[in-house]
Amino acid sequence: MKDFLFFLLKVTIYLIIGLSVWWIIKTPEYVTIIYIIFLIALLLAYLTNDREIQIFVVLSSIFISGSIVLLHNFQPKYDVLIDKIVIVVETLFIIGVFLFLQKKSWSVDVYSTTFIEQIENLEKEISRISDEIRDLQTKIYNINEIKNNFKIMQEVITTLGSVSSISVIKNYVVNLIHKLLPGVYIGLYLTYEEVPKNTLEEEIVKYIKANNKYFFSNDVIYLLQKFKTSYLYPALSEIKSILGFPIKIYSSSEIEDTGYLIFISPNEVNEDTLRLLSIFSSYVGITISNIKLIEHTQNLAITDTLTGLYVHKYFKELLEEEINRAKYYNRIFSLAMFDIDNFKHINDTYGHNVGDIVLIKFSEILRKRLREVDKIFRYGGDEFAIIFPDTNISNAEKICEEIRNIVLNETIVAPTTSLNNVSSLSRIKFTISGGVMEYSNEYSLESFVNSVDKLLYKSKTTGKNKITCQKK
Repeated sequence: MKDFLFFLLKVTIYLIIGLSVWWIIKTPEYVTIIYIIFLIALLLAYLTNDREIQIFVVLSSIFISGSIVLLHNFQPKYDVLIDKIVIVVETLFIIGVFLFLQKKSWSVDVYSTTFIEQIENLEKEISRISDEIRDLQTKIYNINEIKNNFKIMQEVITTLGSVSSISVIKNYVVNLIHKLLPGVYIGLYLTYEEVPKNTLEEEIVKYIKANNKYFFSNDVIYLLQKFKTSYLYPALSEIKSILGFPIKIYSSSEIEDTGYLIFISPNEVNEDTLRLLSIFSSYVGITISNIKLIEHTQNLAITDTLTGLYVHKYFKELLEEEINRAKYYNRIFSLAMFDIDNFKHINDTYGHNVGDIVLIKFSEILRKRLREVDKIFRYGGDEFAIIFPDTNISNAEKICEEIRNIVLNETIVAPTTSLNNVSSLSRIKFTISGGVMEYSNEYSLESFVNSVDKLLYKSKTTGKNKITCQKK
């Protein structure tokens, strides 16, 4: 619309000039007045901001005034000289107006150019500030990520620090990751044998074992094409990232075993999350190592270093628990006590080293024959005690007789040294005596142990190599 108006304005100017020339030719006596029209045309030309039209108007006025002054003769009633002077003055005035307008236009152009430069500079400054704002937003986001990761690690340390058993650490770790990193699936395998076979997880573990470093990939297409099953994440098409970390489990200063942490995520994992999971995996390894160390220390406190059986101190603690269970839940259990016959004679004849071999051998027989729930103790010296949970006296007696027969048929081949320092191999046989009794509520802990000990003493004093029991 604006362009169309300018076009009409230009046409109007040309018409004005053309009509003015025609009018001067027809009525030359009005030549002094016609320059007012030229002035109007010049102002209109200025509005178009078209310099060519402006110059055209000025040149037209100069051409017409020059033609009139040089060629035209006015009628006698007019003062010719005065008219010519007026025409020249009017022409000069139009030229002056043109020059003034040009100067004004130049000032406007200079101002416009300066203004445009200022706008461009301002836009550049705005762009620079916008870039700085984006950089600051990125830094703030990164700081918040670091802050969140720090909080996560604090919670990890606090939570894992409360775990005191290997048997429950898996559930702790899995639940913790699901809480802290929703959508990420985790598998914790303490040994290679625990890893599901012929799965995506097994391939990741093989890579870790072969390269001795963690596995990370946001490009999982080749793995998904090769392996069609995943124990952790059945929806293979949704997997975007896979990570695997070795867990170094230490015993003292040496690596005792290697476990594996596998993370599968439906989202792409960035470097910050990768770093977080790497630290998390390391801390899981430290936690497991600490638990093993604590368990080892506890075992040293409650187990006999020679036989690996529970010690006498721990015997009373577990027996009291079993008695309470029997009282409160109306459960049954039996207690047996064994003694190696003529053990002092074995030590005196063959030496204490052979005596130790006999103790170890009898401990192995007990462990092989008894159940995991049965608790075996080295009561002291060559005496042993066994708690049989949920076992009546008849079954307990049968088990004890079976153990006695196994020992009776056992032969130990041990190196011995004679008084002349001659080394040889000796075939040694030994027997055991025992007493066994089922618990009844009228007994206290001490009276119950004393009663079983009396049954053992009866076996020892009535010929040895026998089991004495007291039935209800």
